[in-house]
Amino acid sequence: MKLGISARMAVQAGVIMAMLGTGAVARASEPASDQPIRLIVAYAAGGQADLLARALAAPLSRRLGQNVIVDNRAGAGGAIGTRECANAAADGRTLCLGSLSSLLTAPMQMPTPPYRASAFTPIAEIASFPAILAINPRTGVKSLDELKAWARQQGSVSFGTSGNGTLYHLLGAHWANQQGLAMEHVAYKGGSAAIADAIGGHIPLVFDPLTALQAHLDSGALIGLAYAGVRAGNAERYGLPPLFAPGSGVEISAFQGILGPAGLPAPVVERLSAAIRAIGEDPEVRRRVADLGGELVFGTAAAFNDTLQQAVPAVERMIRLVEKK
Repeated sequence: MKLGISARMAVQAGVIMAMLGTGAVARASEPASDQPIRLIVAYAAGGQADLLARALAAPLSRRLGQNVIVDNRAGAGGAIGTRECANAAADGRTLCLGSLSSLLTAPMQMPTPPYRASAFTPIAEIASFPAILAINPRTGVKSLDELKAWARQQGSVSFGTSGNGTLYHLLGAHWANQQGLAMEHVAYKGGSAAIADAIGGHIPLVFDPLTALQAHLDSGALIGLAYAGVRAGNAERYGLPPLFAPGSGVEISAFQGILGPAGLPAPVVERLSAAIRAIGEDPEVRRRVADLGGELVFGTAAAFNDTLQQAVPAVERMIRLVEKK
């Protein structure tokens, strides 16, 4: 097959680049500073994920010397925008703000998963969100041990979450199975409705992020019993024990982090990760992220990859358990 002039030039250029070594390849793989970086948010504008992305975009633009533009691609529980990120060119010009839900729990429960965790390059975990199991004080239950005894006495108790298949549903069902308790999951269209019903006494238990429950724990409208997550974070102020013992394999938190498509060159990953870690030292950035309820992380790409890889088998096990019921 004969090559045209343009094709021959492209081949020659490729040979020259290979001869120059990895340094030249690395420089070529980095996005030009005059080209914007698109940061995909797989949810609608105004939500937590969108606000988090916008808290990062401007300072990251200044740090990198190139515009970072937030692009909302909502739909299918975050799958549409996240899939677009997975399918983008691995050149550092398209990134996404991913969560445990959009990366793992949502796609894993679809008949045909639109992508897998291996379709992404982790760059930096931004924040972690511990979950709290809380109870209505009128039950008289004040600790996890008392809950176990009370639940066995009742025969069956219900717990509410923000919906079927959420991390909170999976964690609650897994814990109940682990303890040999009969607990019925009540799925709500959003965590606020579940919290309201728990406060009103329509259900005894609710499982939701600390950010949503904190005001109600402080007021005494609900009593915290345990936290679930990689770290306790602000849950430490309530003296809550972990719901799952260390080494249980389900020490996972809802997280938010920056990722790119699989195959992102190492120099690009390090450049982006270093810039994100640097803006994570800015007090204003930290304040804005903390105001959204997250436990600040701003970690390395390797640490985020470890978080993701540890979460995959845990989520898979919990989904299988729920599907058997």
